[in-house]
Amino acid sequence: MQMMCEFARLVMLARGADGLDTALDHLAQADAVRAAVPDGTEGFVPWCETGAVHYRRARVLAEAEAFPAALVEVESAIAAYEQGGEHGEVPRAEAARIAALVEGNGLGRFKEAIARLATAAERARKADLAEAAQILDALRQDDQRRQQG
Repeated sequence: MQMMCEFARLVMLARGADGLDTALDHLAQADAVRAAVPDGTEGFVPWCETGAVHYRRARVLAEAEAFPAALVEVESAIAAYEQGGEHGEVPRAEAARIAALVEGNGLGRFKEAIARLATAAERARKADLAEAAQILDALRQDDQRRQQG
């Protein structure tokens, strides 16, 4: 699954939006692999793997400027990471950062992005992720300045 996500990333890096279909095909293959893994397989963490594929699909779609679809995927990644409890907080914070970038920069919905970032930063602080909270707060402040200007 990680290999298919990496292939998707590399296709977009090399071909940009022209590689979207190929990248999405790689991610569909990752979904198929995930679905084929039997429940209880040692070393397989379903919430993490599911979140990673949604996260990568969101990034691919955002790079192709398919922002509404990217937002749906990154919100699915956030939901998957939430299933991991405290173990999912780091990737959840990163997914929230990407969601806010899609909302603000991609969709021009700075108010929503600012609210998302404030909530995510507070959650990161509660999870003792000071660096993540700082990154989220800095992005929130940037969005606030952009919204005012």
